[in-house]
Amino acid sequence: MLKTKLIAALCTVLMLLAGCSKGENAPSDDFREGSVAELPTAEFLSAKTEFNEYDGNIEKIFVTVTNDSDKEFPYDNWWRLEKEVDGEWRTINLTEEIYVLDFDVSIPAHSTITFACELKGHIKQPLPSGHYRLWVGGEKGRVPAEFTIKK
Repeated sequence: MLKTKLIAALCTVLMLLAGCSKGENAPSDDFREGSVAELPTAEFLSAKTEFNEYDGNIEKIFVTVTNDSDKEFPYDNWWRLEKEVDGEWRTINLTEEIYVLDFDVSIPAHSTITFACELKGHIKQPLPSGHYRLWVGGEKGRVPAEFTIKK
């Protein structure tokens, strides 16, 4: 009887341990050195993602950027992704560099544009759950658009 209880207890502990592990197919973070926060911030720009929450397999995120200044603002399709970990922002590694538009594009004064950040092919997927931000803008400054990846 004691032997049966010990085996049952051992099986329970092993099942709990197996349930708590990430497993081979669970997404994991892929960070790189350096910080996007070192980039200049454009005080007159603001950015917002299409939705506040996405699943980890999101391939493309639409970001709306608003220019509140009296001048047009040159922008590009260069972006970087960060994740908040233990109160600090960590930059997500790119699996492939992002091609930057080589023609003049700008956001007119007091206007809004929406463009797509193509994550598929540039970021290891699926993204683990957590709080993220995409930095968008141009050489004269960038702003973050925050969102979460649901569990």
